[in-house]
Amino acid sequence: MISQMTSESVVLLHGLAANRLVMVRLAKHLTAEHFHVQNWGYPSIRRSIEWHAHAFSERLREFERGQRHDRVHIVAHSMGGIIARRALTLDRPAKLGRFVMLAPPNSGSHVARRLANALGRICPPLHELSDDAESYVRRLEEPAEVELGVIAAESDSVVKLPSTFLQSQSDHLVLPGRHGTLPWRRDTCQQLAHFLRPGHFESDALSPSYSNRHPMMTTRNRLGTESPSP
Repeated sequence: MISQMTSESVVLLHGLAANRLVMVRLAKHLTAEHFHVQNWGYPSIRRSIEWHAHAFSERLREFERGQRHDRVHIVAHSMGGIIARRALTLDRPAKLGRFVMLAPPNSGSHVARRLANALGRICPPLHELSDDAESYVRRLEEPAEVELGVIAAESDSVVKLPSTFLQSQSDHLVLPGRHGTLPWRRDTCQQLAHFLRPGHFESDALSPSYSNRHPMMTTRNRLGTESPSP
């Protein structure tokens, strides 16, 4: 049962070709941390990112009106983060809290580009998530005036690490794991819950193996520092 003293809520958003089950472990962890959790599902394959963003924006308005809380945070995986980015430019919630993106294709995905020619007619988001210079996601406005944390997966074969960064991010963290397993990991749950409170990730959670293999790549990025170039 959620504590009656809960004053902060979290809306969860899954990615492409997924469903709410992907976010179940995160939902359970955040509920145990006394957040009120809404795990939002949507038909990710058949509609465009723009369509989903408008639907999510409306859902945020309904959620904000129907709940008693001080802030509404957003936690999104993969394409869900892009949908949330766009939704925040359409209508910023008055009680918007922090925003955590898990393995987001902020500069596109090479896998989406390769699949778009064959499957793009039945799955419009593939074209939009391509890493081509003129794709939807590459032209999308960055979120403004929101504390935004990004968690990337060390062994992500879907979204390359440089594609996860944003200039507007407050903090960036690389954790072990793959694109699809990131929402299921205990350290992901712990780190995002930590970010939602003070607005940064725990400083001792860097991936040593990644740092050793990529000494020139910055794996953490606090506000005011530079991100690596793609």
